[in-house]
Amino acid sequence: MKSIILLLFLVCRLCLLAQPVRIHSHNDYRQPSPLQEALACNVFSIEADIFLYQGQLRVAHDEAELPNAPSLDSLYIQPLLHWLNAIPQGVAVHFPYLLIDIKSNSAAVLPALSKMLEPYPHLFNPQRMQVVISGERGNPKDWLNWPVYFLFDGRPDETYDMATLGRVAFISDAYKSYSHPARKKIKSLASAVHRSGKLLRLWGIPDHPGSWRKMKSWGVDIINTDQVRACREYFKE
Repeated sequence: MKSIILLLFLVCRLCLLAQPVRIHSHNDYRQPSPLQEALACNVFSIEADIFLYQGQLRVAHDEAELPNAPSLDSLYIQPLLHWLNAIPQGVAVHFPYLLIDIKSNSAAVLPALSKMLEPYPHLFNPQRMQVVISGERGNPKDWLNWPVYFLFDGRPDETYDMATLGRVAFISDAYKSYSHPARKKIKSLASAVHRSGKLLRLWGIPDHPGSWRKMKSWGVDIINTDQVRACREYFKE
C-alpha cells in the first residue's frame, strides 16, 4: 500500500509541474480506481455523491444502490489520510477539492459530514483539503455556520453578500442551459463569473476532446469529465 501511495504522490508531483488545466473528476467513485486515478492525474476537484443511510454516509448515485454502496470514510477519507501520511515532510503538494454532492436530506447529512471530518484537522483545513458542498447545499444564509474548510458550489442565479461569497468555491451550472448558441452564452456567463472573482464549471458538457478544448477557449475554468486520464493526456499536447 505504501509503495502505491508513494508512486501516486510522485506522479501527482510531475503532473502538477506540467499541467495547469483544472480537471473535475465527475462521479469519481465510478472510476476503475476511485481517488487514485484522480490524484495521479492531479485533478482540481473530486466528486462523490452521498446519502445518509442507516446512520452512515455512503457513496452512491441512486438510493437503490445504497445497501451495497461503500462508505465515504472507506472510499475517500481513510485513503486520503494514507496519502497525506506518505507525503515527505517539507514537500509542497497540490490538494484537490473534495466535492460532496448531497443527494438528499442535507439537514441531516451536513452535521453528519462535519462530525466525520472533525477528527482530521491536519487534512481538512483551509491550507490543505477543503470540502465543497454541492447538490442539496442547505440555505446560503447558513453557510457561514459550518466549519471554515466547508465551501459551497455556487450558482450563477444566486446573489451572495460578501461574507457568503467568500465561502463559494466556484460557480457551477448545467451546460444544457446555455446551448443554442452555446459559444456566445457561455462566454458571457464566464465573463460574469470572472467579474465576481470566481471560477466557472459546467456539468453535463459533451465529454470528448473537442468539447474540452471549446470549454477552455470559451472561459470555462474547470473541465468536468468522466475521462480523467484521457483529459489530462489531451491537455499535454
